[in-house]
Amino acid sequence: MFEAARTEIAAFWHAREHLDIRKEGVRLLEQTLSTMTESRRPIVLFSGGIDSSLIASTLRDLGRRDTLLVHLSFGAQDPETLAARSVASTLGMELHELRSTGSGVSCLEQPGTVYPIPFGDISTSPTAELMQGVAHLVDGIPTVIIDGTGADGAFGLGAKIATFQRLASAPGWVSSAPGAAYRWGLWRAKGDLEYRGRIARRISEFPVPLALIAQTSLFHVMFRDDHRASLTRDMTNTAVDIADANVYAQAVVTDLMLTCARVFAQKTLGPASRHGLSVVYPFLDSPLAALGIASTKANPNTPPKRWMKDALSTRLSSSLINRRKSGFIDPGGSMLRTAPFRAALEDALSADSALNGIVNAARLRRLVNHSSLSTLPHGHTNLLWSLAFTDRWYRTNCGPNEPQQTARA
Repeated sequence: MFEAARTEIAAFWHAREHLDIRKEGVRLLEQTLSTMTESRRPIVLFSGGIDSSLIASTLRDLGRRDTLLVHLSFGAQDPETLAARSVASTLGMELHELRSTGSGVSCLEQPGTVYPIPFGDISTSPTAELMQGVAHLVDGIPTVIIDGTGADGAFGLGAKIATFQRLASAPGWVSSAPGAAYRWGLWRAKGDLEYRGRIARRISEFPVPLALIAQTSLFHVMFRDDHRASLTRDMTNTAVDIADANVYAQAVVTDLMLTCARVFAQKTLGPASRHGLSVVYPFLDSPLAALGIASTKANPNTPPKRWMKDALSTRLSSSLINRRKSGFIDPGGSMLRTAPFRAALEDALSADSALNGIVNAARLRRLVNHSSLSTLPHGHTNLLWSLAFTDRWYRTNCGPNEPQQTARA
C-alpha cells in the first residue's frame, strides 16, 4: 500500500495550495468504493459513526440500493445502536441489527487458526461476533464486506500529533519526571492523573510517531522491553522512507501501518477469510491514505475528519455528526469476568506460556487478583486482553513444543 502511496503523497503535497480536500476526498471514496463493490453486494460494518456513515452515504449516492448496513448492539439502550438507527433511517438504507451476548469470547478458542498474526485489541471479541453474524447473512450471494478502518489514522490525528509534539519539545523534565513516577507507581492510579502519567511516559521513551500509537506505558513494569531500541530505529527509518522527515506525515504513516493495518484490520480480516468472505478497507487504499498523509502534513491543525463531516452535513444533523462516540466494547465489561477469559489469562501467566520470561507474571497476577477488571484503566485491560489473546494464538498456531521459541523469535 505505502509503496504505491509515495508518488500520490508527493502529488497531493505539491497541489496542496489549490486542493479542495473535501471534493478530492469524496471523489476518491466514490472511485474506490465503485471499484471495490463492482458486481458484488456491499455489506457495511456499521457503527453509525463518521467513517461508516460516510461509506453508507457514498454508496447511496452511487446508486447501490442493495447495500446492507450491519450493526452489533450491546442492548436496546446502547447509544451507538440508537445513533445507528437514526443514521440509517435518515439515509433511507436497510439496517440489520445483531445482538451481542456481551460475554462471548469465541475468538479465544482457536485464534491461531483464524487470525494471520497475533495482535492486541480488546474489541476483537465483539468484532468476531459481528463477523459471525455477517457470515450468516451472506447466504451464497456475491458479497463484499466494507470496513471503515483507517479513517481515524488518515484524517483524525493532526491535533493529537500537535499536542504530543508540544509536550516532546518542552524541557525534558516535563515528561521525564511524571513518566518516571508512572513507572514507579502512578500506573496504579485512576482517572486523569493516570492518563497524564501514561502519556508522559510514552513521550519520554519514544519519538512522537511511536509515542502516539503505543498501546501501553507499562514496559519495564509489567513486561520486559528488550527490543524497543531496534524496533524504534526500524520503524522510524520506514516512516521517513515513505513520508520524509515531517513528524506529522511520519505519525500518520506509522499509525496506518502499525495500528490500522497491523491491529484494527486484522480483527475482520481473519474471520472473513475463515468464512470465505471478502473484506475491503477503502481508507487504507493508497489514494485515500496518501491524501490523509499529505493533508495532515499540510494542515495539521484542521479538526479531525473535517472533510468527512462536511461531506455528511448535507445528509445528517449536526447532533449525529458531532456526537461523542464510545468504543466498540461491551460497556458493562462482562467479557472480562468470564471463565474462558480468566482461564486464557492464567495460561498467559503460566510457566509454559509463550510469553514466559517476557512478562512479569507475579506482578500481573497481583493486578488481576486485586482489581475489578472492568474498572481498570483501558490501557491496563487492553494489555491483559492482549496477553491472553497472544498466548492463545501461539498455543493454537504452533506445535506443542514451539510457542516459547517462536514468540521470542
